[in-house]
Amino acid sequence: MRTPPLASASTVSRPSCKPMMGAVIASVAGCLYAAKMTAISPESFTFNQSLLILLGVVLGGMGRIPGVVLGAVLVALLPEVLRGAGTYRPLVTAVALLAIMLFRPNGLWPDKRV
Repeated sequence: MRTPPLASASTVSRPSCKPMMGAVIASVAGCLYAAKMTAISPESFTFNQSLLILLGVVLGGMGRIPGVVLGAVLVALLPEVLRGAGTYRPLVTAVALLAIMLFRPNGLWPDKRV
């Protein structure tokens, strides 16, 4: 069955490189983690670690890879920067992350389409 070129071009979506790039970055990170830990088991990934990874993705902006990297750096460095806060460090970290979510609901580096 033959279709006009314009009709077929409008219905077929072109594959994007973004999901592939995210998969490449995730696989390289997994390889580096496995090489550092020398053994991987399901017990290696706790609920808190999974929550921090999800928080980094949401804070950075789910539509852009640089946003995810920025969110991950923020989630990793914010508790270390606030080390001088002593026992109030978790509270200050939580308030800072909530403020980012309130004032930047699409993430720190949102997708241009949003």
